[in-house]
Amino acid sequence: MKRTASAVWQGDLKSGKGTVSTESAVLSQAQYSFGTRFENGKGTNPEELIAAAHAGCFTMALSGQLGSAGLVADKLETTATLTFEKLEAGWTVTQIHLAVKGKVPKADRAAWEKATAAAKAGCPKLKIPSASKAKKYFQNKMAFTTGPVELERWFKQGEPVNIVDVRAAEDYSEGHIPGALNLPKNQWDNAKVVKARLHKNKINVLYCYSHVCHLAASAAVLYASKGYPVMELEGGWRWWQSDGFEIEK
Repeated sequence: MKRTASAVWQGDLKSGKGTVSTESAVLSQAQYSFGTRFENGKGTNPEELIAAAHAGCFTMALSGQLGSAGLVADKLETTATLTFEKLEAGWTVTQIHLAVKGKVPKADRAAWEKATAAAKAGCPKLKIPSASKAKKYFQNKMAFTTGPVELERWFKQGEPVNIVDVRAAEDYSEGHIPGALNLPKNQWDNAKVVKARLHKNKINVLYCYSHVCHLAASAAVLYASKGYPVMELEGGWRWWQSDGFEIEK
């Protein structure tokens, strides 16, 4: 199942204006702007729409959970309060608080609490990571990944990096990053080959075919467990090529 929505923006950030529309046409060119998002201007904003979706999803899920217990609500009403804060990393959704009330004949407190807990757990809502988890994730990402521009700079500056291509041998022979050594998957368990390709006194930057290839990440897990310093090249060979950097054959 796929649902679509669209947005149009005209002008600069602060004085420009935009509209959002949904495939169902319930929203049709609804206005939003810098003022409606960060001030109190007239119109909608992305965070308000996220809150509405969250409330709608939860309330429908709660109705389903009550129904499974043989209960039918006369009315359910949910308010979703989204907190949008400016942190060190920028504007971030840090919390969505749900407040729900309902009129459900024959329901006792235990049945109500069980149904609301199940609805909260089961609703396919947008997962909002905490700011602290996001910070930790991006710190780790920067520590263990690099991009083509940074890798080329390291290489030219003579930094202690060892570039390792984990693609198949035939693909490596057709073109690879200058100075890269080939360590295809069928050689990962060959201790002699691994010792010749990887170094424990350098950062081993591993890459595979593209951003959707997991060979480099899999190799990184394997060799990190064996004591090798490793990083992954984001985008792999595809991004290196598309950025127009030198290749070697």
